[in-house]
Amino acid sequence: MRQYKIVILSMGLMISALSLFGQKTAAVVTVKNVNVLYAGIPNSVSIESSVSPEKLFISWGGAIAKEIGNREYEVDVPASLAGKEIIISISEKLENGEMQQIGSSTFRIKPVPEPTIVIGEDVNSGKQGKDVLLASPFVSVKMPPDFIYELNWQVVSYSVTFVRNGTEEATISVNGAKFNEKVIEKIRNAPSGTIVEFSDIRIQSNIAGSRTIVRPLAVRLR
Repeated sequence: MRQYKIVILSMGLMISALSLFGQKTAAVVTVKNVNVLYAGIPNSVSIESSVSPEKLFISWGGAIAKEIGNREYEVDVPASLAGKEIIISISEKLENGEMQQIGSSTFRIKPVPEPTIVIGEDVNSGKQGKDVLLASPFVSVKMPPDFIYELNWQVVSYSVTFVRNGTEEATISVNGAKFNEKVIEKIRNAPSGTIVEFSDIRIQSNIAGSRTIVRPLAVRLR
């Protein structure tokens, strides 16, 4: 009689599957945490097993896996599976040539969450002094604190609109993250109460591709 143990480690979340003793082995999966894979980026997954590699077969449930180390994988999930679930199953090839499933786990597929827009490193919406905006005159984005992967987004372009006394002025287009001279000059000369709206922020990552954040960030000058 043999005992198999399979551990699937994804994003710091652990699932263990422990086989039962006997001729017919059944996999028992214990979920210790909610398991999530993100569509559109490489997800780190490692598998531990006492089964020799040549006898171990993994079905990735529609995802594409690339081995990057000893039973360590980067798993890419197509964007079309976002909002769905996939099952990763592990089987062993027995001496008689038959395949026996010894572990499986269900993963929820989520899209990469939208980053948060900030001015400089941490200035967000609300009332802000001109000196605060001009001290760090650039737009950046941050991922939610509970998102464990490190995505380095670059700001490609955005629009800036000044609203004075309820009237919108002509939108200024900015390339790159830094304020251009026109935006800087208008901030310096704007009266208190002027709303500065940053919108249509296009960002790009070499891992997650590009996207446009449509939801604007509005700052009222003190």
